[in-house]
Amino acid sequence: MAGTRLRVVEENSVERLERYRFEWQQLASRVAEPNIFLTYEWVVTWLETFWRDRPLSILFVFEADRLVAVVPLLADRQAELWCRNALVSPVNAHARRGGILSAVDLDLVDVLTSVMRYLLERRFPLKVAVRSVETDSDLLDGLPALQHQVKMGVLVQPDHPSPEVSIDSGWPEYLASRKPRVRHEMRRKRRRMHNACDLRLQIESDIARLPRTLEQVMVIERASWKDPAGSSLMSEGVAEFYARVARRFAERGWLKIYLLFANGVPVAHILGAVLGSTYYALKTSYDHRYRSLAPGAVLMGYALEHAFQSGLRSFDLLGERSRWKGEIATGLKGHWDVCVFSRWAVKCQMCRMMRMYVMPHAKRFMPRAVQWGKRLLGCGPHAPNHAPPRERGREAIQPSDYLAIQHPADLKTTTAPGSGSPR
Repeated sequence: MAGTRLRVVEENSVERLERYRFEWQQLASRVAEPNIFLTYEWVVTWLETFWRDRPLSILFVFEADRLVAVVPLLADRQAELWCRNALVSPVNAHARRGGILSAVDLDLVDVLTSVMRYLLERRFPLKVAVRSVETDSDLLDGLPALQHQVKMGVLVQPDHPSPEVSIDSGWPEYLASRKPRVRHEMRRKRRRMHNACDLRLQIESDIARLPRTLEQVMVIERASWKDPAGSSLMSEGVAEFYARVARRFAERGWLKIYLLFANGVPVAHILGAVLGSTYYALKTSYDHRYRSLAPGAVLMGYALEHAFQSGLRSFDLLGERSRWKGEIATGLKGHWDVCVFSRWAVKCQMCRMMRMYVMPHAKRFMPRAVQWGKRLLGCGPHAPNHAPPRERGREAIQPSDYLAIQHPADLKTTTAPGSGSPR
């Protein structure tokens, strides 16, 4: 029987995760597609900052004595991230992706089956939400088999796609693939800033200089337009989180921070990390007083050029689509929210029926009734940063997308539209 050779261990305390640190780190190096949001460094720092003293359920799957999978879940009793009393991935405005960390030499269906059977024996009714799963994830491919073996309900819903730059050519070829106006603006803004001030690019990854580097990042954040809007690193708890995660990334050799100086003053930054062959641009900002020189756009151009020269395969812009990201992105990375629930989760069964059969037809004839139905069910995402996208690339999302579990291989990355530019 699938999954019988696997053993599941559950941990409910952040302090107890330290004992799995080495094995978790080793597992992260054995996956086919590394995900920085599933590493020990990220997950533990996230829990210590945003989920302190709250219930969690981190599942470790062993084959004999070898760790082969990690499933990070939270017990969302107050519906802060998803439905009330659901087990949900640690995803918010900072952790952009969820999923399951699984060894490349293991059948993920076996992992899913073992995990779900373990949870079914201990939770009633069972509701699990794995949020922001990438389109090319093996998790989506394994859902039909899971549904057949464990007899559970499954609902797959579209989440925000994020722009990315695929690096499969040289920097000149990439520039040639951009629209003429975009190429012109990139060169013009760089030239204008060079003529206006003494420009200097600094790339930091040394842990010894990290305190000074983070201080310069915070100087930029305090002068950013994001600070009055409440979305900067200066928000409560956010600065502490990124300082701690930056230190842990620096210890592993992943950290890479781009800083742009004008006349010796830091005016723009990109705080990110390299894992595998992907650069993750976790946070970006610029000094609003220098907005006429577009320091954010200039720095992003330098960072992209450096990524092409460094032999990376992808520059992940993260976050939601925007006009300036659309200009430089070569495609969109699709994401899906996966809900798995037991047959006795009546509210989840109703939600599935509504979203798969009722809402696609009601949207055409009774749009107001659809909103009432959502409020009545009270299910799904509650975080302000989460809302299903209205379109995927240039193609509008169709009702059949809610049945995507049956055809996960049909979901392809689409070309990113774009107009406008960052400041």
